[in-house]
Amino acid sequence: MLRIDWRQSQVDVDTFLRDYWQQKPLFIKGGLAHFAPLLEADELAGLACEDEVESRLITEKSDPPWHLQRGPFQEKDFASLPKSHWTLLVQSVDVYDDSVAELLEAFTFIPQWRLDDVMVSFAVPGGSVGPHFDQYDVFLVQGEGRREWRLGQNCDHTSPRIDGTELHILSEFEEHESFICEQGDVLYIPPGVAHHGVALEDCLTYSVGFRAPSLAEVLDQFAFAAGEASTNSQRFSDGGRPYNSHSAAIANSDINTLRQMIVNQLDHDASIAAWFGRFMTECKHPVDALQEPLIAREIPELLQEHQLTYAPGARFAYFLSEQGMQLFANGEALEILAAHADHFRALADKKQNALQALQQSPHVKEHEYIAQLINAGALTLE
Repeated sequence: MLRIDWRQSQVDVDTFLRDYWQQKPLFIKGGLAHFAPLLEADELAGLACEDEVESRLITEKSDPPWHLQRGPFQEKDFASLPKSHWTLLVQSVDVYDDSVAELLEAFTFIPQWRLDDVMVSFAVPGGSVGPHFDQYDVFLVQGEGRREWRLGQNCDHTSPRIDGTELHILSEFEEHESFICEQGDVLYIPPGVAHHGVALEDCLTYSVGFRAPSLAEVLDQFAFAAGEASTNSQRFSDGGRPYNSHSAAIANSDINTLRQMIVNQLDHDASIAAWFGRFMTECKHPVDALQEPLIAREIPELLQEHQLTYAPGARFAYFLSEQGMQLFANGEALEILAAHADHFRALADKKQNALQALQQSPHVKEHEYIAQLINAGALTLE
């Protein structure tokens, strides 16, 4: 099982979370000391040729300076590339490759519902995507080859970008420090920190990104969910209001009534958790729906014939309550009774033997939950 060797950075995980997470970069030389390459460049190129896979090819020394092409690609697209100054980037490789998915074991100190994906990039000498910054946290794990990372200033939406390209490349970059990353090195970069990676030789880099929803997303999505959950009878009410000769005026009492209507939606942790859990576990990739959804009574026989396992790219989260727990999987919500909460909490946390315990479960109610999770595309039967 992959684990970051914090001793290499002279900090421990608690210190990292307190002093570095979302605050400042950290370079961990040999952070994954026994890290072995997880896939070959040809395999990455093969993924970039698939219709359902999001991929990009960035070439330099062109006009404009950085040129972006989006996949899917064909083999001939790679055959015509120069020997230097280009980069191939493939998103969500953890969904399509089990070995890359295992890399996530090294980052379980961050809530898994924060995970965005594992992007893998292959670059030839001089290849880069230009100086830029991200709105999310990222751990850059160096695979084969060497890449130089230069870190710069803190940026925001007002930071100037170069014109003539879809890429958000900074027009001004102030280098503060730099690192040469070799196989097994880990570089953490928080949101807003400018960085510029340049391949020194053919190299593969694994970018483990963690999503941070924007306020706009939260307001938009929560308002939509709250609207769906409300009834037509829940309306603005102003009984007993005083007379006002100014018929167009909106009174302070009207604003207070509206504010209270909104606050009432925010007063229950469980209702916020129910929305947030579904929102943060929604899949970024299509989930194959079963032609006929499974039901509980089919599960015992299926568990005798097949091995229960996690589906590729499955996302889990949960919220504990006195009644049990709300389990979220791939955007779906399950109400788990308290008597069964421990089993499904272990499942969501991906604890050792959690799948085996459910494989052997004699409980009809747990069979019902298993069927729901399979139907949601979070578990599968091999």
